[in-house]
Parts: sequence; structure tokens; C-alpha cells
Amino acid sequence: MIVGATADAVEADTLLLSCRILGRGVETQMIQELGRIAQARGLARVELPFAPTAKNLPALRFLETLPA
Repeated sequence: MIVGATADAVEADTLLLSCRILGRGVETQMIQELGRIAQARGLARVELPFAPTAKNLPALRFLETLPA
């Protein structure tokens, strides 16, 4: 995971997971950690930009399960 910060958000630039680990909760823990980082820095949100491709459809399905 490569992340950065803007004036009001923590932004994930790169988030890579093996297809073997996806669905085991690691991805949720990673996003929760980004939320903790945002809170600790007083930032309003976490941004997870997504570029749709055929290969990252599982990532889209995961992102759709997250609260706004």
C-alpha cells in the first residue's frame, strides 16, 4: 500500500493484494488502518481512487462493500 495525504484526506495511491489473500479480511484491515491514520491526523476522509479493468474486478467488488 502506498498512501499520501491531501489537505483533508488520506489517499491510497497504490493498493496491491494477491488474489490468494483477497477475501480473508486483510483488505478490510488495511482500509481500517487508513481510517485510523486519517483520524490521527485530523483528516476528514480516506480516498480510494479506482481505475476499472478486467483484472481488478475483485477489487471493485470489495470497494462496493465499504461504507461511503
